[in-house]
Amino acid sequence: MLLRRITEHVKGQNWTAVSLDFLIVVVGVFMGIQLGNWNEVRGERAAERVILERLETEFEYQKTELLYLAERLSVFRAAAKGVTVALKEGAPPEDQAQFLEWLTETPNLGRPPARSATYVQLLSSGELDLLSNGNLRDLLVRYDQNIERNRFMYDQTLALLLETGDFYAATNSNFSETDHTNNSRTRIIEYDFEALKSSEGNVEWLYYMHSNNLNATSDQLELANEIIKELGAAP
Repeated sequence: MLLRRITEHVKGQNWTAVSLDFLIVVVGVFMGIQLGNWNEVRGERAAERVILERLETEFEYQKTELLYLAERLSVFRAAAKGVTVALKEGAPPEDQAQFLEWLTETPNLGRPPARSATYVQLLSSGELDLLSNGNLRDLLVRYDQNIERNRFMYDQTLALLLETGDFYAATNSNFSETDHTNNSRTRIIEYDFEALKSSEGNVEWLYYMHSNNLNATSDQLELANEIIKELGAAP
């Protein structure tokens, strides 16, 4: 209808009406584009809110896991230090129960923190830019890079644990009596101190590896707290 009206105005050489018709067309196209852009932005913001909620839930859980991991790594490090000191001094401490606890905790590793599933999905789909907070994006990238970097230390610790054959040969556990169906813990119940001496070097290295893993976990926890803070400030 508008095209027919423009044609009639041109035939009648009513240029004012023609100009007005073209203006209506231009304004209509502009409004259509603006409406489309507005709908697109609104859709992106809605998608962003869903992502932010998922990230907040995920990183609150990550924080809990990292706090627990840091606590356990502190125990492993203290145990490795206690065993190393005893081996260097050439005699076990008077507190045998404590020494058996140290021997139990020393050859442990803990579970390294997992990557953010939401971040991995955003990265693989190319939708990371849906997050309008640039600082939050940078923190998520750093968090993920740190996990990948720190996994190397866990692999090295695991390799060291597999090399501590002398340690395991010098100790006996209650493995056969442990109820493995209800998360009961296998404990060291006896040891040969003279045989343990040959594992002094590996146990000392375990102390340093536990220290490194604890420091890395503490850094990861700090990043998680920063991410949670940014999520709390998000609109």
